[in-house]
Amino acid sequence: MSDIISLIISGISALTSVVGAVISWNKERKLSQRLRKNKQEELIKEIINETDDIFELASEYWLKVGIGSENKMLLADRITYKLKNISDNLTLLNRKYQEYLKKDITEYSEKYNEFKTETTGGSFQTSKPSRDPERVKKITTLASEFKALIRNELHEQSKD
Repeated sequence: MSDIISLIISGISALTSVVGAVISWNKERKLSQRLRKNKQEELIKEIINETDDIFELASEYWLKVGIGSENKMLLADRITYKLKNISDNLTLLNRKYQEYLKKDITEYSEKYNEFKTETTGGSFQTSKPSRDPERVKKITTLASEFKALIRNELHEQSKD
């Protein structure tokens, strides 16, 4: 009888260890998912902030007159750098967090490319700089649409 009791106690002890391991593994998995989600959210917020910065710089580039070609070049370089950051972050989202995204990455990339093309005018102005308020209106619209698309992803993530 004591052998049976010892066997039952050993079985319960083993079962408790297995259940504890499963619970621990599940908590670790959920923590890992939460950390990945937080990093994804940080990337999305960075994309939104960079888009705002680009809009400000592009407005200055396309609206200000008389700032000099060297300053225009500096603005163009800053815009190009920030556009590259967004592109890199979209690539990172696609590579690391695709399984968590609610939309296909191509939808984000297409809207980003429209925004980029309008912001740079292809490759910025190569002739005498002139004001282009119509371009700034288009940039405003495209920046808003792109940010809305990205913000929607962030909103969808908060539902999970």
